[in-house]
Amino acid sequence: MKNRKNKIDKLRFRVDRIDTKLLKLLVKRYRLVSEIGKYKRLNNQSIIDKSREDNILSRFRSMIKDNSVYSYIENIYRAIFKSSYRAETTDE
Repeated sequence: MKNRKNKIDKLRFRVDRIDTKLLKLLVKRYRLVSEIGKYKRLNNQSIIDKSREDNILSRFRSMIKDNSVYSYIENIYRAIFKSSYRAETTDE
């Protein structure tokens, strides 16, 4: 039992390290998306860009052959798109 717990702890530690890297990247992404939103508002462009979403997901689809992995990534990115649109409409 202890050996299994140790294995899980090691795997979780690795996940935590990845999460830290993801967090840093998502903060950078948020800042860029906010800048994009400012540009769009100043130039009277629509915040929502469905074709951009489709292109991103299509690119990922071509890179990820495993359907389960793609579904996982697609769900995450749909949430990111939704949050990004909110960030683009916020003045900060």
